[in-house]
Amino acid sequence: MTNIIKKLYQKNVWLPLVLLVFAIQLLVPGYMIFEQQQTLQYGELYKFKVRPIDPYDPFRGRYVVLSFEAEQNHIPLIEQDKDNYNYKRHAWVYANLSRNEKGYAVFDSVTIKKPEGNNYIRVKSGYYSVNKKLRVHIPFDRYYAPEHKALAIEANVQRRSRNNDDEVYVAVKIRNGKGTIEDLFINDTPILEFVELEQESN
Repeated sequence: MTNIIKKLYQKNVWLPLVLLVFAIQLLVPGYMIFEQQQTLQYGELYKFKVRPIDPYDPFRGRYVVLSFEAEQNHIPLIEQDKDNYNYKRHAWVYANLSRNEKGYAVFDSVTIKKPEGNNYIRVKSGYYSVNKKLRVHIPFDRYYAPEHKALAIEANVQRRSRNNDDEVYVAVKIRNGKGTIEDLFINDTPILEFVELEQESN
C-alpha cells in the first residue's frame, strides 16, 4: 500500500491524474450546456402555466423560483404500473404530456419506464394517493434573470399570476425527457420586455 502511495506522488503518475480530473470538470458542464442548446434548437415547444409563487422567498439571488399548475393535480399511473409500483418519494419517473383547451401543458399519466416518442418529461415523484395517483415535481423551476431586473420580474409574476385576466407562463422546449426554459411570458410578452414597458409607463 505504501508503495502505491509513493508511486502516486511521483510526477509521471500524479500529473496525468490531475489533468484527467481537470478535464472531467470542464467536460461535464460543457456537455450540459451543449445538451441544453440541442434541446432549445430541436425540442418540442410546450407552455407551462405559472401559478402564484409561495411567499417564503421566491427570489433567490439571480433567479426566481417558479411553481406550475401542471404540478398541482394527482396524476394516474398507467395501468401496467399500478400493481408493481414501489413508491419512493423524490424518485425519478416519467410524466406523459399533452395540451389542454387553452394550449397549456398538462400531465395525462405517469410511468416508471421511459416512454417512446418525445411527449414526456422526467420528473420527481411527490405524494402518492390511495387511489394510485401521484403528485410530481417539475425540475426546471428556476428562471434566471439579470440581477438588476430579477426583483421586478418576481413582483410582476407574483401579482399577475394571481390575476385571472393575466396569462403567466414559461415556454419550454422538451427533448428526450428533459426540458429547458426558453423564456417567461406575461400575456404573450417576454418578461424582460414586459418589465421595461411597465417601468416606462410609470
